[in-house]
Amino acid sequence: MKRILLFCFSVVCFSAFAQKGDFKIGFRLAPSTNVATVRDKDATPSDVNYISDGYTIKEKNVSGVGVSFFIDYFLSERVAFSTGLWITQKNFSVRNYDGSTNWGNGYYNGNGYGNGYNKDGYHYDNYPGANYGNNFANGYNYWYSGVSNYKTTYLQIPLLFKYFTKDIVKNLKIYGTFGPTIDFRIGEKLDGPDRAHYWNMANNNPSYAYRDRNGTGRPVKLFNPIDITLYLSAGVNYKIIDKLEVFGGVFFNKGFVNAINPKLTFAEPGQTKVNKGLSLKSFLIGMELGVTYNLK
Repeated sequence: MKRILLFCFSVVCFSAFAQKGDFKIGFRLAPSTNVATVRDKDATPSDVNYISDGYTIKEKNVSGVGVSFFIDYFLSERVAFSTGLWITQKNFSVRNYDGSTNWGNGYYNGNGYGNGYNKDGYHYDNYPGANYGNNFANGYNYWYSGVSNYKTTYLQIPLLFKYFTKDIVKNLKIYGTFGPTIDFRIGEKLDGPDRAHYWNMANNNPSYAYRDRNGTGRPVKLFNPIDITLYLSAGVNYKIIDKLEVFGGVFFNKGFVNAINPKLTFAEPGQTKVNKGLSLKSFLIGMELGVTYNLK
């Protein structure tokens, strides 16, 4: 990550002292699919090891869309430095398997309040979960394990180089883009029920289980406020008139930062960070379509 940030700084400094060239402004639409990587280091059920939290996997790839405004500054006839403001969705779908059936069958009597739970220093007496009756007590795993869909929106600041070939036919060029982006989370929301429980944990909302609390005792954001990504694209650029061009291509946008907020911790004495065991990283694959206008 330090190397990426150093590269970003070098790009900005270089562009500031580059020879003046053409400026182009552009707008871009970028539908994509997040083929995110989800890794869980410990699949142990939480009734065996509280902070292992069962096993979490990716449920499916999820689509999203991005819209962008950008500026291309040409360092030479074929090479440009590109930056701007991109609004990009990075959506995740995860499934959690906890397997903590003992919570229902062993620690609650199903006829009133729970009998209490005393293990590894945690003591939950008279937890009112059994008020839901025998079905809740015996089916606790249904509420704690399952699928959750999370939608996140990031403001991306690209620091990219673009390369254009000579015309392959009249007014038509091939282009390639490469470089990092610095991303800032500007929105997140839950889409549907929170069967994987992480949203409830982040929002300190024990809807069905004591475990849907976090170590801070107050709501925190579920997703990391920052991401660093590598962006790569290729496509064709066509000049319609002298100053107006359109382009289209495919892109890959790989995130390197764990998307789970480092401030999210388990509600246990050590306040172990959730992202210590669980890792979500975005990987967007999509198409880009747009238009540019030459200001010079």
